[in-house]
Amino acid sequence: MDKLSGPKQQHSFKEPRWLGPAPSGARLDLYDRETDQRRRKVSFCRERGYLLIGNGQGANPAVDVVIAGVDVGELHAAVAFHREHKKPYLIDMGAGETRLRGQRVEPLRPVPLVDGARIEFGTSSQYLRLRLRDTAERPLSSVASEVSLETDQVRARHILIKHRDVRNPVSKRTGEPIRRSREVARDHIEHLRQRILNGEASFEEIARTESDCNSFKRDGDLGWFDFKAMQEAFARVAFLELERPGDLSDVVETSSGFHLIQLLDRKGGVPRCSERGTCS
Repeated sequence: MDKLSGPKQQHSFKEPRWLGPAPSGARLDLYDRETDQRRRKVSFCRERGYLLIGNGQGANPAVDVVIAGVDVGELHAAVAFHREHKKPYLIDMGAGETRLRGQRVEPLRPVPLVDGARIEFGTSSQYLRLRLRDTAERPLSSVASEVSLETDQVRARHILIKHRDVRNPVSKRTGEPIRRSREVARDHIEHLRQRILNGEASFEEIARTESDCNSFKRDGDLGWFDFKAMQEAFARVAFLELERPGDLSDVVETSSGFHLIQLLDRKGGVPRCSERGTCS
């Protein structure tokens, strides 16, 4: 192996016996760590069911997603869908520098992933985020065709994590100035989301003890609101991405900071039809 590549010797990828098809719309998005800007989208082939990740320098094996960095090996990791579990798994191919939720992934031991999972590779300036459905932003004119901007309403709760660069960098929970950086705030709210998904704490508990919004007093409950009452990025998720009570969002960024949103109820005509073709 090239000595400059940094990581340990990688194993070749052999399709696991449990490999199954990927769901429609599943993909890996490549981001710059410093700016959190998305640079590339790589979709899964449904029949193949996996994507290979590496530095793109090796002729064999070919990789589907190229990550820059001295810690990234020729064949660094794979993401593969389980036929029976109906979920994706991350496999470190022996490089030893793959991290999920800040924790090092044990080589050759598949780890389950959730929608929005952030996968990091040592000191690389890039990271991947798993997407299990298409959440591409649409123009507001398109949103208006599905949402009555004045009459449709949702009820939701949220967790807000501020950083020092937001428009009002003071926590409404503690009354103290916020000194954490944007990157630290992002990592923190990712960790909180994973705690909720793992059942380690409820949304309400985390809202009471972590949220920087004054709604922490109400377990994060924002009450009923229409689309125009919230910042657009927040409203798009609450109205168009969360379909059923209890649904939990990915991390949402606004000028107030980073949010997690949980749908509680809705009234009016939204959502009329989901992308999966079911109506509610």
